[in-house]
Amino acid sequence: MTATNLFSHHTQRYFIYLTTLLVGTCLVTGLTLSESSYANPMGKRSPIQWQQLQLKPQQKQAIQSLDKEWQETYSNIQPKIEMDRSKLRQMLSKPAPDENQVMEIQHRLQKNSDSLHAEATRIFMKKKQQLTPQQRQQLNHMMKKHRGGH
Repeated sequence: MTATNLFSHHTQRYFIYLTTLLVGTCLVTGLTLSESSYANPMGKRSPIQWQQLQLKPQQKQAIQSLDKEWQETYSNIQPKIEMDRSKLRQMLSKPAPDENQVMEIQHRLQKNSDSLHAEATRIFMKKKQQLTPQQRQQLNHMMKKHRGGH
């Protein structure tokens, strides 16, 4: 195998890995980030309609506060992810991208994506803690129904 073929093989592996990562990110983000009762940052309608849980004013206020916290985090991290995705696509489209730079960007992209997913999960869990046991049952039913369960 020549150096060009070997490098091309590595570039293809990184591209496949990146594509898998991006698709996975979209799938997880679509499920995890859509916790609010209005359109999520991805522009999709949330499967969780918090208002259907008949929240008390204190619960509603706590969930709105968590939504605000999420929006701040998302607006800080998502632009970094988009910028790194763009840089990575640009680098991978070059005939001979610098492998160290590609890996540096990919690692940064992964770190920011992981951070965003962890924060989405943390926010969701905090929202869930605001609910009564009956509301949690209703929430589980809504989520199951959204996933196609019975």
